[in-house]
Amino acid sequence: YNGARDHCNYSRPVREGLFRWSTDGFTLNPALAESWETDDGTTWTVKIRKGVKWNDGAPLTADDFVFMFEDVVKNEELNTGSFPKWITVAGQNGRVEKVDDVTIKFIFPVSNFVWPNAASEEPCASGGFGYVFAPAHYLQQFLPKYADGGQAALDKMAQDEGFETWVELYNRRSAEKWTPERPTTRAWVLQNEFGAALLRAERNPYFYAVDPEGNQLPYVDTMTWELVEDSEVIQIKVAAGDVDFQGRRIAFATYPVLKQNEEKSKFRVMEWARSGGGVENALFMNQNFEGEVGDLLRNADFRRALSLAINRDEISEIIYLGLGEGRNALPGPGHPHDPGQESVNIWTEYDTAKANQMLDAILPNKGGDGFRQLSNGDRLLLIITTQDAGVKEAELVSNDWQAVGVKVKVDSVVRATLTTRNNGAEYHVITWGVDTGCCLFSEPNKTLPVTSATHLPVWGTRYAAWKISGGTEGTEPPAVIKDLQEKFLLGQTLPAAEANEIAQEIYRVTADQQYIIGLVGLVPSIFVVKDDLRNVPEFAAQDWPLRGPSTAYPEQFFWRTLP
Repeated sequence: YNGARDHCNYSRPVREGLFRWSTDGFTLNPALAESWETDDGTTWTVKIRKGVKWNDGAPLTADDFVFMFEDVVKNEELNTGSFPKWITVAGQNGRVEKVDDVTIKFIFPVSNFVWPNAASEEPCASGGFGYVFAPAHYLQQFLPKYADGGQAALDKMAQDEGFETWVELYNRRSAEKWTPERPTTRAWVLQNEFGAALLRAERNPYFYAVDPEGNQLPYVDTMTWELVEDSEVIQIKVAAGDVDFQGRRIAFATYPVLKQNEEKSKFRVMEWARSGGGVENALFMNQNFEGEVGDLLRNADFRRALSLAINRDEISEIIYLGLGEGRNALPGPGHPHDPGQESVNIWTEYDTAKANQMLDAILPNKGGDGFRQLSNGDRLLLIITTQDAGVKEAELVSNDWQAVGVKVKVDSVVRATLTTRNNGAEYHVITWGVDTGCCLFSEPNKTLPVTSATHLPVWGTRYAAWKISGGTEGTEPPAVIKDLQEKFLLGQTLPAAEANEIAQEIYRVTADQQYIIGLVGLVPSIFVVKDDLRNVPEFAAQDWPLRGPSTAYPEQFFWRTLP
């Protein structure tokens, strides 16, 4: 793993939650939940398995779900923003009720047919409000309502540990990556904090699952993550066979080298993929940047012209060895949200003549260097903000855009800087991968500005704030975006067949508008697996909402001694 922020590198293979996505990424399977049902979508009744325990031996009960909602999500000192997606629908908040020790109801003011998807998305290991349940027996000691001596005693505890307030203390203690002693239901339990040279997790003796013969899972006793901050070193170590299982942080460019080293380094290369389509990297065109550059970014024909100027075949050949295809950031073939091939391809043909013609109508003036000028005579400069995974594509796009007279600077930054620029709408263009499988109506950030800014790019952060606040904050969006926001909220309340039609219409509009300029998609995700690590499926869907590689069910991996 590459640092303290890389906590998803632990939690994605070590998944916990009510449900788990199937290996192909199309079905939710029972996990901690034994069953879940609804009549009209307004009330979801969930039964958790009897006898499930936290890793410290304490029972998991309905009280842990009520605690998370009543004492954490609704706590206005802890949560200064909106409710998490698992307890909201169509902009309205729901509630949680205990029926008995193993039965919980999630109740909403309107139908919420997307609830299981939303509830399946855990927040990695960083704490926060994405958890549907939490260990009340442990975390209550860090809340004024329950702490001996009340808030005064808790504030003193916080200050003794180097925090200013009890809120900071709670946030620290609720985050697994900083507090290994926080109880968990995961298959493996952290033994030390993120940032360690060797992060270690040991099998959970109380993990709820057994195999058909009654053997306790997981089979593998220990998982470790070595801290390697240099991406190139990661590639070298993987190719040398120094890693047992790795997908995250492997650069696709190393694919030929990995194939050449399979026999020598005693591993096999697996080609997994996004189940739902999407693209490896896309260009998020900031609709809330100010000034004349912002006006250009809000001009649909400007965005379309830039898309036409991109040689996607070249990107596929150079970066993905020709194994991907140029496309918009849309669901793949056969997906119920797929809007059709016309939308997949619209504005993606490589046509510099048409791009120049469209740009000439918008920015006719050029300087002596051939680059297009703003109305005041200054040269237009677009800055593409990216990080390691998107640098090469950003550089190729830069060359293509400069060929049609648009000067570009590629700014490679650390993830924290990218997040800050995203949340403040302080960027021109950001590169990021786009997953479109399963979850438009529960994971919309990469498609629509309808939720608060996160580490994911939001091409209309202020439009989202306007919608969330009921128009009291942010920036009022144009009619076409308002319509998309309303369609999204409606889609959350409808059964699948009707919601799928709305999703298709949303994708048709966003593709035509090019708020997100897709580059290359349908590229296999490379995983390297040691030969004697067995029971690893030949395919496991990798979309972010599914939290792959949990879709490979790593608790069922086992070691075999080869002859």
